[in-house]
Amino acid sequence: SLAVEDTGKDLVSVEALQRRHQNLERELGPVEEKLQKLSSQAEQVMVTHPRDSQQVTRKQAEIKAMWDKVKTKAGARKSQLEAAHKLQEFHTDSRDLLSWAGEMKATLTVDELAKDANHAEELIEKHEEKKAELDSHEDRFEALLVLGKQMLSASRNAPEVRERMKQLTQERQGLRAAWAARNDQLQECLQLQIFNREAEQVEGLLGAQEAFLANEDLGSALDTAETLLKRQEEFEGQVASQEDRVAALSDQAHKLINAGHYDAACVAARRDAILSRRQKVKDLCTGRRLKLNDSVAFRKFKRNADEVTAWMNEKLQIAGDESYKDPTNLSGKLQKHQAFEAELAKNKDSIDEMTLTANTLCR
Repeated sequence: SLAVEDTGKDLVSVEALQRRHQNLERELGPVEEKLQKLSSQAEQVMVTHPRDSQQVTRKQAEIKAMWDKVKTKAGARKSQLEAAHKLQEFHTDSRDLLSWAGEMKATLTVDELAKDANHAEELIEKHEEKKAELDSHEDRFEALLVLGKQMLSASRNAPEVRERMKQLTQERQGLRAAWAARNDQLQECLQLQIFNREAEQVEGLLGAQEAFLANEDLGSALDTAETLLKRQEEFEGQVASQEDRVAALSDQAHKLINAGHYDAACVAARRDAILSRRQKVKDLCTGRRLKLNDSVAFRKFKRNADEVTAWMNEKLQIAGDESYKDPTNLSGKLQKHQAFEAELAKNKDSIDEMTLTANTLCR
């Protein structure tokens, strides 16, 4: 049994051989006790039969040499099986670890990307859980590499161990790199979805502003025109208050583009579209405000013109009064006419201003 060189083909067979060897070692225990008794008997024989001492001594030496050889072989066999067990344990554990590493790497190299910011945060949270799982396997990698170094130190001729250690090192580094690459991708995806979420909100505001500016009503009367103008001024205040928000969105896009984001082209296109619509809203605001100013000015002019026209018609009737032909009370009539001329002179500037306003509106 001690001459057998078989060390097993796997962990199960090695452990079976170790159990068999342990049984053999237990069997050797009683043999050693018998040898001790035999040695005592030999001492007695040499005392009682001195002439046989030389033969007894020689026989004792032969038995001792044989026993020492058995114990040496038993020890060597035990060490051999322990080394084999360590090797098979190394292969089994490293094979399991490499299998786990392959499965983990497959989950780290998926191309799934989030459709919104909440989904992106969920994917990042799950990815962090994988980091924790990777960290939990670090001790196994380290322990196996230490074990491999020990076996290489004990036996220089261990190409399988050296190759397996190389695989373990590569997989360990590969997992770290794959996790880091996926983490960068997920962080970029989150930043993109945050940008898209803000862009959607800004686009919604622009849509509402464009709808407001699509109203062509300039007011059919002065009070409605003035109300529309006031609303327009308030609206433009709201538009101006969003300047910082749009600028922040543009800066965010700029950072993503400069960082070499994987979707930089779409980010740039969306930013440019928003900025273009924003400028168009500003231009429409300017145009509508000018139209409303003109509408208010026209309604004021029309109101004033109606008042002046009514006043002038009234004065025309006075001017057409032929009672002056009656020579009676000429002094009173003269005073009344002078007052009439003074009133005409007093309103001349207002009429001239209205004429100027009319010319301005007609340009």
